[in-house]
Amino acid sequence: MLSRKSTALLVWAVFFFSGITAVCGAEIITPKPEVTSEILSAEKKAVTSETLLAPKSEITSEEKIPVDCSADHLEYDEEKGLVNGKGNVKITYKTTVITADEVKFDVKSSDIEAKGNITLKEGENLILGEYVTFNMKSKTGHIDKIQLSNGPWYFKGLAIEKPDEKNASIIEGYATTCKDKEHPHYRMVSQRIHVEIDNVIESWNVLLYIGDIPVFYFPYIWKSLKSSPKSPISITPGISGNEGAFVKLAYNYELSEYMSGAILLDLMAKMGIGYGLQQNYRFQDGVTGGYLYAYYILDQTTLHERFRVDFDHSSRIGKNLSIVGRLNFLSDEALTKDFYSYYYPVISRNIRSYIAASYYEQFFSIVTAVDRQDVYKDGKYQLANIYLPTLNFSTTAMAIGTTNAYWNVGANLSYYMLDAAASVSKYYVLRLGLSPSLSHTLKLDQANTLSTSFNLSAVTQNKPDYNYIGPLDNLSYSFAVNLHSVWNMNMDADLYHNYSQKLTGNYGGVLNNRLTVRMNLRVGSFISNTTTTGYNFLNPYADVKKNFDNLLNYMNVFISDEFNASLSLQYSIAEGMMKSADLFTNIGKPTGAKASFGINYLNNKPYGLDILDLTGSLAMNLNDDLRVEYGARFDTTLIKFKEHRIAVSTNITDCWYGDINISSYNNNYSVGFTLQLRAFKESALDRKLSPEVYKY
Repeated sequence: MLSRKSTALLVWAVFFFSGITAVCGAEIITPKPEVTSEILSAEKKAVTSETLLAPKSEITSEEKIPVDCSADHLEYDEEKGLVNGKGNVKITYKTTVITADEVKFDVKSSDIEAKGNITLKEGENLILGEYVTFNMKSKTGHIDKIQLSNGPWYFKGLAIEKPDEKNASIIEGYATTCKDKEHPHYRMVSQRIHVEIDNVIESWNVLLYIGDIPVFYFPYIWKSLKSSPKSPISITPGISGNEGAFVKLAYNYELSEYMSGAILLDLMAKMGIGYGLQQNYRFQDGVTGGYLYAYYILDQTTLHERFRVDFDHSSRIGKNLSIVGRLNFLSDEALTKDFYSYYYPVISRNIRSYIAASYYEQFFSIVTAVDRQDVYKDGKYQLANIYLPTLNFSTTAMAIGTTNAYWNVGANLSYYMLDAAASVSKYYVLRLGLSPSLSHTLKLDQANTLSTSFNLSAVTQNKPDYNYIGPLDNLSYSFAVNLHSVWNMNMDADLYHNYSQKLTGNYGGVLNNRLTVRMNLRVGSFISNTTTTGYNFLNPYADVKKNFDNLLNYMNVFISDEFNASLSLQYSIAEGMMKSADLFTNIGKPTGAKASFGINYLNNKPYGLDILDLTGSLAMNLNDDLRVEYGARFDTTLIKFKEHRIAVSTNITDCWYGDINISSYNNNYSVGFTLQLRAFKESALDRKLSPEVYKY
């Protein structure tokens, strides 16, 4: 006969979990009726997936999932299908593991009620709490006094609600990425924080706390959990000669995975207050998107309003139609130089706004656009011309029979208005152009290829304009010949001849007649060198040397990621002297110790003394959290430093980053300190589409 203790152990080895099973087809063992359903033991018991089975009549193929249960004390009520565990309770179901001081488990419904020192782990995500009601199958439930870890993020709150497997809502809690979780350097506090596990964070009415001090209010926050770190707030105090003492603030936000931006506020003692907005957006197709940049300031130094608006959009409709647009306004040319801190490029003296639609087929394309151009004149931008509209048609290069000869044709119809930039009254011009062309490629031998092209251009318009001198009907042609020779895998050369001539009007005649030579030399993947020069046959000088173009030479040396150099030279054959030279070397890794050195030479005759500048920089990490950089430019002609730059970058804490920048250029100086909070994630749309995308 078995002892009472042995009988009890046998009972606990074979009791039932309704709806959850171990291995399909396992034997089911039913306890004897006379065995009591309550067993208490000081010895730790374990109920494993090999003994914890449901009756076969209740098992489906989807439910044959192992469940492991262990505890110091276990109770099982077979009639009610309840398991009670006390002391070091651990229940494992699929990838979900729950540990607690006390657990009640309903084997029929898969519901769990747990108390004390609770941990709920699902994959890499961990939830801590004091009281939980949870369903092991649906992975839904409620947990009191919670702590949740998801990737680098840490959440703490009064409770958490899990309506399904992938979503959770933290009630009256906060979120942080600070390693000091109990006393974080920063935290975002809200009445409800929604977390889509391993995907995004979303919340309304959020207060940003620095320590215990509320410093900023976010009406809405949406952040990705999957991409690289980005600071929500950038604070840059400093002083400069033009702006005086300043504080520049940037609040970075995201509204969804495909929409983000920044609100900019510049407080400057001399210039006043500048307001800016930056908005990026992109659709799921990856090719439709755009950005908006706007900036405004009432400059206190001049009392003039200064502004910039730049809106760009690109989209594709189906496989054949694309639309691009740009809206570009600028109050003055210097604005982009004075306020360059937000990485929007300095634009030229001419700015354009347009909207264009392009339709592409296999053998032709059609582009139509409304295009406005403004030029900078008399201290402001003025309308130069506007196309209403312009229409371009072109065919693809199509073969002539089975030869290597190709033909294509292009046509242009433009109706445009000229304005005050031409110092004349507004008037409209209608222009029609046609440009057929031929091209041919001939393989002379294994090393030499001869390419030729011919283009004819015919243009007619109803009125003259300041960009078009001569009669209203014009005919011109051009041809080009290129001999490409490959001597070996490390050396090749090109010989070009370009010729063009206008056939009509008083200004007719040869427009271009030039021979160009280019040679490429390579030494493995380490050294590449390109040398170019040309000879002009148009209006030849008696001194043959004056007909030569400058000799251009560019060399690039790449030994490894830690050492590379470049050299560019411009030599005047006509004058027999060096016109310019630039040498640059870089040693070291971008994130480690590195040094760079450069020489910049410019022949400034006859306008003044030659310019010879020496540039150099040195950067190194003093420790894991501190990096120092220094750079300078020295004018050897005037024997003085033109430019200095000192930068110190440091991890103030694991979630705060700061850098100090001190720079001077000629008589202008700037000192700035930037403080950034490493808290948010940036989405892929922050990597802006190439500017080429928005052109037509």
